[in-house]
Amino acid sequence: MNHVMICLLVVASGCAALAVGIAPCLASEPSDSEVQDRVVEAAAAIRANIAVATMVRGVEFAKRGDVDLFVASTVTWDLKANDHRLWEPPFVLGKTAVEKADMTGEHEPRGNPILCREFAQYRKNDHPIYVRTDVVYCRRDKDEAGKPIVVYGVAIMAAGVDDPQSFSRSLVVSRGPVSAKVVIDASLVLATGDVTVGDGMHNSVIICDGNVVVTRNTSNSLIIARGRVTIKGKVWSGTLIAGERVVTGEVVVPLDPVAAMQNRLVIEEKKPNPLGFITFFELSRIGLEVKVAEGAVKVAAVTAGKPCEKAGVKVGDAILEVNGKKPLDAESLRRLLRDNLAIGDATIKLKRGDKTETVKVALPE
Repeated sequence: MNHVMICLLVVASGCAALAVGIAPCLASEPSDSEVQDRVVEAAAAIRANIAVATMVRGVEFAKRGDVDLFVASTVTWDLKANDHRLWEPPFVLGKTAVEKADMTGEHEPRGNPILCREFAQYRKNDHPIYVRTDVVYCRRDKDEAGKPIVVYGVAIMAAGVDDPQSFSRSLVVSRGPVSAKVVIDASLVLATGDVTVGDGMHNSVIICDGNVVVTRNTSNSLIIARGRVTIKGKVWSGTLIAGERVVTGEVVVPLDPVAAMQNRLVIEEKKPNPLGFITFFELSRIGLEVKVAEGAVKVAAVTAGKPCEKAGVKVGDAILEVNGKKPLDAESLRRLLRDNLAIGDATIKLKRGDKTETVKVALPE
């Protein structure tokens, strides 16, 4: 290991502050062990700076209602599971969505953690269990006596959630699909995949970049999906918003006039910007349209002045990779770009005629 490697590390990081800090060590001839220690320290500092920058960006996503970009950004948040900084942004995002949906009074999702004044109050009242993992979270479904385990008060941040039973009064941030085999009750779920419930959903807030399917009854819940919302059982009270269609079973309307007033059900379809607050990443955000042709994902249109046009993407280009991963269709391309743009630039490998080109695309400010 030598001084050249240190210089390369500094240049690669693009961090002037680190360069200033490392420069003095090049004035003398330190031992190999000292050089190695400094390289390790510099690398750690670079990772810390990237993590902090991504976290600041992620908090802004949450404030703006960019729910899928926020969830995707959490992959780099280098914090312990019980650190309040992990949970305050999703808590505020969910709380804001409920307020904008006007789900107050008789219409509120009763018992939901986000009805607390602030996250600290939920932490104090419920003493939640904290889970943070980079794999799909799946817990035991029965205790040692063989009885089903129902979790009350758990904060989960994971690459997906596959729950064999039910959870209640919980916060879930999932970089992937969420499945509860029985019930989701009085919980907040933010996900970049589908949400499926084997039985019912009550008093919950679900916002997902995918579809929501509830097998049985739903009540007093705010459900927002980029795709479809399907409730197969009875529905009473709440707000259901979909980027595509909302399909419900029996809509319960009480005969009593007072009960009917309290049983307000709002259904909205084909909403790209639910509540004027929630936004899902679309290819149009970076000025890109694609189509699948000749077994490849090809650029069909590029909007002038948008990030893709500025990066040099051209109509007719075949998109080979996004940060090393091959897109199969428009949807897989959207998700690859979403996940990478949430934490920084996206490196896109293109085939143009007989040549390959590599460009970098960033989210517009």
